[in-house]
Amino acid sequence: FGSLRSRVQIPPSRRVSSTLRLAATVMVVRDAPSGGVEVLMLRRSKDLAFVGGTYVFPGGSLDPTDAELAHTSWVRNADALERRMPDEPSAAALGVTAIREAFEEAGILLGAHHQLEPAHWAAARQGLLAGELAFGAIVDEVGGLDLGVLHYVAHWVTPKGSPRRFDTRFFLAALPLDSVASPDHGEVAEARWLRPADVLRLHEQGDLPLVPPTIANVGWLAQWESTEAAIAGADALDEIPRIEPRFWRDGTELRIALPGDPAWERAGIITLAPGETIPSRVS
Repeated sequence: FGSLRSRVQIPPSRRVSSTLRLAATVMVVRDAPSGGVEVLMLRRSKDLAFVGGTYVFPGGSLDPTDAELAHTSWVRNADALERRMPDEPSAAALGVTAIREAFEEAGILLGAHHQLEPAHWAAARQGLLAGELAFGAIVDEVGGLDLGVLHYVAHWVTPKGSPRRFDTRFFLAALPLDSVASPDHGEVAEARWLRPADVLRLHEQGDLPLVPPTIANVGWLAQWESTEAAIAGADALDEIPRIEPRFWRDGTELRIALPGDPAWERAGIITLAPGETIPSRVS
């Protein structure tokens, strides 16, 4: 693999904060064999401090090297994300974050000009996870990335009072039916392709733990009958609001209130107690 040299520095005002980290996640979808849409759900390791054991989409925090890579010739169509996210100076970098995290956590390389040779695939992923290989070297090997495969759909911010807070952009990306995903067996314990309606049903049954942003975005995805329709729906979104829920207590039960709910107006800053997790119950 080639080497990546730093070409662009992140402005100090946009460096990742210890209190509110920029992050990106991607709903990876494919058309189901019998029709409809399937979405890739990853179960986080139970040992993780933040939402351990829950099912999520591939994603994580922006890394400084994502910003460096986003402004090189290896990355195409960065301007498409920047136009869709005019309020976010790190739009292109977050697109790179989403693609890098999908490769690390699920073994899927979105937007590659060509895929890695089978002999290089496992070694590249292992090297990246071990911190021995820069993602830019992998991007160089596959001839660059096209951020045009990402479609911006949502913007969520972790409530104040959580021990870890993320300012997260949600993207949508489609894959062929025969796509295979594999967990990294570190942060991710399991990878499953499920219909959005089944994700919500299993969650209601208590068999698929989710957090509110995941519930909301799977619910949005459930309305579409194909990946083509879902992408068209994403691209048709005129305005994507910044959603920052608040914690509130209903007696001893911790819940989440969304903007516009009466409970959101009344809620103060509630700091989670040690061992207390983000609830899935929305008022």
